[in-house]
Amino acid sequence: MLALSLASTLSNAQPEPTATRQLTACAAKKHGSRTIVSRFGLIELTIPKQLSLHRTHDADYIEYRIIYGRGSSTQSLRIIFGNTVGPLPTEHPEGTIKQHEWLCSPSDQGLDQTFVDHDGLKSRQVQLPFGFAEYHRASTKASAAFDLILDNMCCGASQIKEHR
Repeated sequence: MLALSLASTLSNAQPEPTATRQLTACAAKKHGSRTIVSRFGLIELTIPKQLSLHRTHDADYIEYRIIYGRGSSTQSLRIIFGNTVGPLPTEHPEGTIKQHEWLCSPSDQGLDQTFVDHDGLKSRQVQLPFGFAEYHRASTKASAAFDLILDNMCCGASQIKEHR
């Protein structure tokens, strides 16, 4: 697998019970934002213009880094899609853990986990179809900016056509 995650390196803790959140269909693109569309158009994420967006790719994956901050204090949200990119490990670090499942259709769903460590820094991992999104030990302001992106994830156009 392509990704190493925070969860695979820290000790286990018990997560809160899992609830399911039904994602909404994507609306028209907002002026002043950019959209990342997953493989096969299953989900979409809107990136505000004020955050830097860097894209890299290889033969079997594409990686997006959304950057918050400047200079030595930058923090990033990483989003990766690809045929060889699998779900993140489900081990949990110490600290407060919240999790829920997200759902577009019965076959397009994933786990969304938020971790707050003992220093109050926040990490989040979201399983996506053919990929994942994650940030680690982000400040309050950076995690709020990244959470806005992840919390507004929506079901892509292919989902709308398929489930009318």
